[in-house]
Amino acid sequence: MGRLDEGLAQSRAAVLLDPLSVGPVHDTAINFLVRHDYERAAAAFRRALDIAPTSTWGYIQLARTLAAPKPCNSALSQAAIAARRIAAGVPPPS
Repeated sequence: MGRLDEGLAQSRAAVLLDPLSVGPVHDTAINFLVRHDYERAAAAFRRALDIAPTSTWGYIQLARTLAAPKPCNSALSQAAIAARRIAAGVPPPS
């Protein structure tokens, strides 16, 4: 809907209320990704993975973020983690 500032404010408020909930941290990362602020998006996805290290979706989103500005080895390594998790039958969250 184009209301990125409002969405970011809501996500940040939710993070303050429950800093160990991965959802608001992930939402913050997505907001930065949409803004093409790849550095902040990657940092937020890494924080989400600190909270939920088994999140296949988190690794996929981090890889996507790292690859967005230009392909790089770091993005490929994150994608490899996601591929291994998927091959092992660890489904992404619904």
